[in-house]
Amino acid sequence: MRGLLALLLLFTVSFGFAQMGAPIPTEELNKVDFLLGDWTGEESMMGQKSTSKTHSEWALGGRYVRTNVTYQMGPAAPPVEGMHMLTYDPDKKVYTAWWYDSAAPNVMSMKGNFEGDKLVLISDPTPMPNMPDAIFRSTWWKKGDKGLGFTLDIKEGDKWITMVDGDYKKN
Repeated sequence: MRGLLALLLLFTVSFGFAQMGAPIPTEELNKVDFLLGDWTGEESMMGQKSTSKTHSEWALGGRYVRTNVTYQMGPAAPPVEGMHMLTYDPDKKVYTAWWYDSAAPNVMSMKGNFEGDKLVLISDPTPMPNMPDAIFRSTWWKKGDKGLGFTLDIKEGDKWITMVDGDYKKN
């Protein structure tokens, strides 16, 4: 009986701590609030023009910025959907993000920090169809009061090659 009572007490205390969770790293997450809102954009994707609509909001109790994206490369192409989840890991002192894309079977995991006023995230090696694993760099920055810039680069040897160059306006 005493063992059952101790087990019940341990469960209750553990459940209470799990409900509290770690404090949200507010200062670091506030630095990425420039990503929030509804955006329309134009991208150059490897020389092809595309358009996109984006919605970014706080999610999961304010621990993440969730971004939903729909982009289209030309009027005849089907739209592609993506979802980006971004948070800050206070233990590692790094921003961590995951990119999910309806055109790719794999999740891209990224880590990084601010370099000046730009958020720069580098991916883990990511499986790509019909090619070796690739490493990507995504860079986000605020452009004035209602603008957002974005580039996505792929690493080739010691160089970064820009794949996507985007310019977005807040709706």
